Amino acid sequence: MGNRGTIVKWVVRLVVVTAAALLSSGAVSGAATPRTNVCISVDGVQITSPEIQGTAHCESTPGGNRAIAIGDGATAIAGTVHSPGDAGNTAMAIGDGALADAQQGVGNRAIARGKDSYAQAQIGDYNVAVADEGSTAEAQVGDRNRAIANGRWSTAATDEGSDNSALVSGDHAQASVNCGDGNNVKAFTSRGLDINDTHLGSSANVCGDDNTAIVRGAGSSAFVENGNNNTANVHGDNSSAHAGGHDGSADGGSHYNTAIVRGDNGSARAGSDDGADDNTAISHGDCSVVANSGGETATC
Repeated sequence: MGNRGTIVKWVVRLVVVTAAALLSSGAVSGAATPRTNVCISVDGVQITSPEIQGTAHCESTPGGNRAIAIGDGATAIAGTVHSPGDAGNTAMAIGDGALADAQQGVGNRAIARGKDSYAQAQIGDYNVAVADEGSTAEAQVGDRNRAIANGRWSTAATDEGSDNSALVSGDHAQASVNCGDGNNVKAFTSRGLDINDTHLGSSANVCGDDNTAIVRGAGSSAFVENGNNNTANVHGDNSSAHAGGHDGSADGGSHYNTAIVRGDNGSARAGSDDGADDNTAISHGDCSVVANSGGETATC
């Protein structure tokens, strides 16, 4: 709750500061050399003139919804006429081709803050999505979700659940909550990678409730496909940690499993499709280990 409150306050301050800067620079007031490709819409009212807007596009609906788009082809949408209860949503798209969409709910925040970035917070209340250059962030179909893509060409997403967190830090990383509540997913990679360095990325995915998947390294993955209270943790390159079941649904599976890899070229599998719980598998790299008989601990 504290982190979400901090993000919300930061977003509101950013809206106020951005609007003030645009007003003082002449983007709204019509000074002799106004900035173009700037669009501001608040409470369903278009603040900027067509001359100032240029190729930027923004729209909002009444109810405290706010949209700001800055950049060639930037688009910000806050609220929609198809969802009359939309209120207090904020969409900010800053960068050429950036798209921010906050709608179908209350208090959603979508911030696209780089060229060709995409942020969507919708179908629920108090969701937060933030995306950097070339990245995608989606916090949707639930309440109080957070998706932060802090890096280039990366993806952070939460879908079909509430109180989930998906965080990416670095380039070519992916963190996703595919279903369930109370999950925590993080993917860390290097920065400064080339757009074609996809093999140096990493991915973390979960489906279920109260699961954790964290990956740090290049070409590695950590995932919980089916079950609750599972943990998958990777710290190394070209490694994989898998905890829980395998069928990709939120029902059934196995629970309270821990899979950890500390090193490169390692693999750890804890849990099974048939409900084996309380397993721990730890790999220290350059080896593979499986714990799936129920209450089993295995290391390599």
